[in-house]
Amino acid sequence: ELRLPGTDRNLSMRLARTRERRVDGEAWSDYSTVTEGRLEFDMRRGTGLQIRGVLAQSRVAYADQSELGDRTSTACDIAVSLRDLYLLSALTFDYGLATTLTTLYESELIKVGSGGDYDSLGNYAENGGYTISRSEAGQAPVTRLRSRLLLETGKSGKILHKRRFTTRTEVAVEGESVDDDMRRAALPYYGDIVYGEKMMFGRITASEQIVLNRVGKNTVSANLRGTRGQDRRCEDRVERIAQDQVQVRLISNAFSRMTVSVEGGWRSNRRRIGSGGAAVERNVTARSVRTDLERPVGNNLRALFAVEILRERSTAPAYEITEADLSPGLTLFAGNLRCDARVNLRRILEGGASGGAGYGRQNSLDWNARLSFSHTRYTSLSVEYTGSRLEHSPAIHNVRASVNATF
Repeated sequence: ELRLPGTDRNLSMRLARTRERRVDGEAWSDYSTVTEGRLEFDMRRGTGLQIRGVLAQSRVAYADQSELGDRTSTACDIAVSLRDLYLLSALTFDYGLATTLTTLYESELIKVGSGGDYDSLGNYAENGGYTISRSEAGQAPVTRLRSRLLLETGKSGKILHKRRFTTRTEVAVEGESVDDDMRRAALPYYGDIVYGEKMMFGRITASEQIVLNRVGKNTVSANLRGTRGQDRRCEDRVERIAQDQVQVRLISNAFSRMTVSVEGGWRSNRRRIGSGGAAVERNVTARSVRTDLERPVGNNLRALFAVEILRERSTAPAYEITEADLSPGLTLFAGNLRCDARVNLRRILEGGASGGAGYGRQNSLDWNARLSFSHTRYTSLSVEYTGSRLEHSPAIHNVRASVNATF
């Protein structure tokens, strides 16, 4: 570790290298050599800047050129974090890349006049009349990528620091590629991630959160999220994914001793499985509105009530459904004792499809109660009772009790 005198900067590094030989069979000739190297570094400047990184490489080589193939793996991870900038509270960037290169070998049985260590089926047999010849058949690369960029404003910094308006922006990328082009595998474009034929799995997600605090006695927040990707890891099957979500929420303390929360949301989930004319598409969209009320009753009791209306539509299987959920509840505090009770009533208001209303959804009633008691700082007791009942079905009851002790 190196620290510059008279400054808040320091640098630490760690280098390691190992080599070992492993016996993979009964004969000493069936061994593999494993070589690993690793470099780690961490650079900091006060609390505002931090750069961390890891570079690692490992190689597994078989003495007899096994059909498993020699493997060389290289991994690189780097993370950069900046805090308390002029407009940004924080900037975080993470990037990780891991490449595995497998050298493949082909085996061929060769008949010899006498001797040989294998029979005609390739099984080990003394004086079997055959030997095995192995030759390099090519290389198979697999590259795994992950990356994330996070930007935050309003929580600190020198300009937008009053915390009345905060934002959080995040972009994340994941991928698994078999492309020989290292540039495309390490820095893929949007089209490579979502549509590339050599991208076995790819996903890119972008999200945005905006919060406006202390507007009178109200807080307003909005969340947006979108995902695009594909999955080719199953043979002869391609799955494409497109997901979007929007959520807006208002929390108000303007009412006397009551907290009111109103939330509205929209989400869409589109999937396409297969290729060409044989592809199957499914699109599910939903809109919902939810209201939560919370009010203290006396000093030790708190009453809760929530109502939610959801309308959902699907293309495969085809259905449309509208349902309502009512959830009253109570919370009791009394010294070391706490009791929570809640009931959720769901009713199908409109909809129908093959398999029942809303593709198998039914009217239902769920309830739960939990009693917790803390005897000391180190011991506690809890008893929980839950139950549920679907329409035209008997009720299901569950009871669970536990005692926790810390030594």
